Amino acid sequence: MLKNNNTKIMVTVALFVALIAIGAFMSIPVGPVSITLQTLFVMLSGFFLGKKAYLASIVYVLMGVIGIPIFSGFRGGLSSIYMPSFGFLIGMIFSALYISIMFEKVKNINFLKSLIIFITASVIIYLFGIPYMSYILNVYLGKGLSFSKILSIGMIVFIPGDILKCIVAANIVSRKQMKKYRIE
Repeated sequence: MLKNNNTKIMVTVALFVALIAIGAFMSIPVGPVSITLQTLFVMLSGFFLGKKAYLASIVYVLMGVIGIPIFSGFRGGLSSIYMPSFGFLIGMIFSALYISIMFEKVKNINFLKSLIIFITASVIIYLFGIPYMSYILNVYLGKGLSFSKILSIGMIVFIPGDILKCIVAANIVSRKQMKKYRIE
C-alpha cells in the first residue's frame, strides 16, 4: 500500500510539474513579468498534493535553473535567477506549502474558504516576487525604478487575472467530489 501511495505521489507531482510548465508557456508578456497560468496550477497542486505540494514547485524551479527551458518565454538555465520574475517562482514554492497546510486545517471546505486561501497564497507569491524584482531591476540592472513603479509593473496589472485564477481554483476544489482526489 505504501509503495502504491509513493507511486501516486510521484506521478501526481510530475503531473503538476508538467502543468506548471505548460502554464508558463501560455503567457502574455507584460513588461518584465508575463501573465501566465502557472499560479493556477500551483494553487491546484497545493490542494491535490497535500503536504507534498511544494515538491512540484521545487522540481519545476530546479528543472528551469539547471537549463531545461520551461520558464515563461521558453527560458531556462542558471542565468534565470537574474530574471526579474524569478522571485515569483520562489514565492510559488511557499505559496503551495501554505495552501496545503491551510487545506489540512480547514474543515468543511467551501468556495469562500477556498477563495480566501488562494488569495492569501497569491499575496505570498507577491511577497517574494516584488522585493526580488525590485532588487534585480534596481540593483542588478540599475534601472532606478520607484517602489510604486515596481508595484505597478509587478503586481497591479496582474491582480484582475490573479483574482480570476483564484476564483477558478476555488470553484474546482470546493466541489464535494474533489476531496477524494486529494493526497493526504
